[in-house]
Amino acid sequence: MTTNDKEETNKSSNSLHNLYKSCGLSSKSKANPTKIFTMTEEICYYLSTVTENQTLNQYWNSNKSRLLLLSSIVRRYNVICASSMPSESAFSVSGFIQRKHRSSLAPETLRYLMILRK
Repeated sequence: MTTNDKEETNKSSNSLHNLYKSCGLSSKSKANPTKIFTMTEEICYYLSTVTENQTLNQYWNSNKSRLLLLSSIVRRYNVICASSMPSESAFSVSGFIQRKHRSSLAPETLRYLMILRK
């Protein structure tokens, strides 16, 4: 290693040290490498660690870095509203449009009226 190589290494490590310092981190600390689990291993880990006294959000906030696959699924499907409101509303509107006096409407015409109603 030449003197220029050593100086270049010192500059880059000093820059990295300054970045750590500005972020409030220690340049000596190393991140613990986490093992990437398979889906089966994640499910087994989940079943062995979940407790009844934790809420769903508490559990996934504390384990999202360990259970990458499952947490992505939870983030995607946990937001689904468990309500039948949109479908009930659609049936209510269709019942209003196709009432007794309009019972001779063709299904295609009813479909167009439903679209126009929205």
